[in-house]
Amino acid sequence: MLHLKLNATLLCCTGPTCILIRPDGETVEAFAFGAETRYSELSENNEHKKWYYFRRFKMAIWKKVIRQRNLSRYGCGSL
Repeated sequence: MLHLKLNATLLCCTGPTCILIRPDGETVEAFAFGAETRYSELSENNEHKKWYYFRRFKMAIWKKVIRQRNLSRYGCGSL
């Protein structure tokens, strides 16, 4: 999916928040569109089961950061 943002006279194209990690669990294979494409290829060949594919994780991370900041502000500790 291609995301377009229009800001006054600036047009920005951003890719999806995706990452594909090799079966060793440490080596990054691809980001964004490359990760989507590569994972699709692996899935078509039924070779995807040992790979780690994450998508749309940016907001989940951001929400956790916000919660931790709010908890620490009120002295509640961490999550």
